[in-house]
Amino acid sequence: MIRNNERRTFMHPYFIVTFAAVIFLLGVVWVIVRENRRQKERHLREFGEQYGRIFDHMYSHEELQRISASSRKMDGKKEGYLDDITWNDLEMDVIFGRINQTLTTAGEEYLYRLLRLPKMSSKELEHLGELTNFFQSHKKEREKMQLALVLVGKDNRCSLGDAVSSLENAPVIGWISHGLLAGALLAALLLLPVFPVAAVFFVFALVGLNAFLYQTGSDRKQTEPYRSLFASLRRILDMGRELERLDWSSLENCRRIVEIRKRLTGFEKKAFWFIGRQAEGGGFLDLIMDYLKMLFHIDLLVYPSLRRESLRCQAEFQELLDQIGELDAAISIASFRKGLPWYGEPEFSADSQVLKVTDLYHPLVMQPVANTITAGKAVLLTGSNASGKSTFLKAVAVNAVLAQTIFTCTARSYHAACCRILTSIALRDSIRDGESYFMAEIRSLKRILDACQGPVPVLCVIDEVLRGTNTVERIAASSRILGVLAKVGNHCFAATHDLELTVILGDIYENYHFEETVEDSDVHFHYQLKQGPCSTRNALTLLELTGYDENTVRSAKEAAKEFQNTGIWKKMKGV
Repeated sequence: MIRNNERRTFMHPYFIVTFAAVIFLLGVVWVIVRENRRQKERHLREFGEQYGRIFDHMYSHEELQRISASSRKMDGKKEGYLDDITWNDLEMDVIFGRINQTLTTAGEEYLYRLLRLPKMSSKELEHLGELTNFFQSHKKEREKMQLALVLVGKDNRCSLGDAVSSLENAPVIGWISHGLLAGALLAALLLLPVFPVAAVFFVFALVGLNAFLYQTGSDRKQTEPYRSLFASLRRILDMGRELERLDWSSLENCRRIVEIRKRLTGFEKKAFWFIGRQAEGGGFLDLIMDYLKMLFHIDLLVYPSLRRESLRCQAEFQELLDQIGELDAAISIASFRKGLPWYGEPEFSADSQVLKVTDLYHPLVMQPVANTITAGKAVLLTGSNASGKSTFLKAVAVNAVLAQTIFTCTARSYHAACCRILTSIALRDSIRDGESYFMAEIRSLKRILDACQGPVPVLCVIDEVLRGTNTVERIAASSRILGVLAKVGNHCFAATHDLELTVILGDIYENYHFEETVEDSDVHFHYQLKQGPCSTRNALTLLELTGYDENTVRSAKEAAKEFQNTGIWKKMKGV
């Protein structure tokens, strides 16, 4: 009898349904756990494959505008900021793409801001150097940090730094109308058991009205741009909870993130009702939350309070972005270092009058030829076309930027003072602005001259001074300009084809040159820096080797030789 009762209980429909439900839930949990484990393994495999690889990210204009939005606000306000001329001369967008392997929007914006704002004190760079070295030597910790960062992810809809700094511009909306609509629907639902027929009518009417006003109303459209911001901030707070679980208090950045998260619990709760869970790829709970927001306007009711809370926490948000950004950027820098043929950490001396670099190369050159220089005063470079002058000049300036931003040099050693970095290399005329090449050039040089009059040491790099004007005035003006730039404490590197300058400036500039050899009807460039002025020219030889008419080349050589002997150009006769 007892056995029959047990059998009937076992076969009871409620028991079967309950048992099936438990099995189903266990199956769902197992699938979720398995998928999370697979996702973690996939991420770790990707981290291992990408670490140390060379990437050449090509960004669209819109992407760069978003990434640089908060950095551009510092132009003219922060000492050392790289102006647009220098940034474009040095192809820093390309170098940023080479370094950038960040996993978060905060990290991407922080890395860009690092490169755009060279530090004027070595103390400001020490912490980043220590953090980079830590992630280089601790693979397990680096990968755990990357797993935490990848959950924060990137949001390409806005600039986080710019949005946080502009929170006071967030729209102000009223809550009373939304409260009345939500209250009316709630009241109709509560009256269903008492007045079922009438209540059902009102429920359907209010559901339609609330959904229509929610979708078409201006309040939702006004607040929409801030959903991505608050969602990103909530994911960063979730990362803070994960860091607290891992107990990484030994890292200052992690400790600060955990401390700030604890102060933002009020924001975290309100942000949940405004944006939902925002789980990766969405989810069933997010779907339910979306319907609740549409019917009861929950997000619009909580928004005014969330806006006030956000303004109160603006400073904490900015620090959160900086702390997360530095962690993410440090891992990118560590990966960049691993992919280099060799690198060094810079040594700074505030009172150094010498710039000394050993085995220097340009990070964008795939098979670089290294050069070493100790510059106790200004440097004047001469050499034939395509001999390596411009690449060397850019390598010097780029390494100064990298040294003062990411504490990394594409050289075995780098020793100098922290300087303001300015260049005048790849100028162009502007038809739109009605400005000739020469006007663009003298404006560019003027900004360098003005900077050299200040108290901060300047590293300036100039390729072909005043190339946009006639020979006599070019030599006269460029010699005087370069003389001013050679002020004690500054480091001026200039390249020229005017060999007269090597004599005029011989007492205040150190002369260096690049040269080439012609073998078997071909020109071989060695790209090795040598002391002294250049003694060779290759323009006419290049004309000959590229198939120009023999008579034209021969006549040009004879004219050049005659001018060297007499100092007079012979008038040509008509054909």
